Parts: sequence; C-alpha cells; structure tokens
Amino acid sequence: MFSDLELDEANLSYAVSPLWRGRDLGHEALPLALDHLDALPGRLHPTLKIAPADTASVRVANKAGFDGHA
Repeated sequence: MFSDLELDEANLSYAVSPLWRGRDLGHEALPLALDHLDALPGRLHPTLKIAPADTASVRVANKAGFDGHA
C-alpha cells in the first residue's frame, strides 16, 4: 500500500468514528498531526490518499491546505 511513497514522504491517515462525525474532529486532528510531523527531525512531506467519494475527508484535507488527493 505504501510502496509508492518516496523516502522523504510520510503518509498521514485519520478516521473518525461514526458516532463522533460532524463535530469537526478531523478539522482539528489533521493540523495537529501536521504540526507534530513538522517537529520531527529531518523534512518529511505529508501525503494523503483519499478516495474522491470520501467528500468529508476531502474537505478536511482541503481546509488543511492539501490539494489533488489520490
């Protein structure tokens, strides 16, 4: 699944339980994960793999500054 990642890439993934969806938890969690990644030594480029039909995750990613998800 991650064999297509480059050595300087980090695949980020997140999920929100159906009981907690609609409360902006993804919008809060992804920026925190990005901040944590930035604090690590070295420079890793975050990547997300989102199915286009997962419109909620696409919105979360777009709000966090990602564009053009695979």
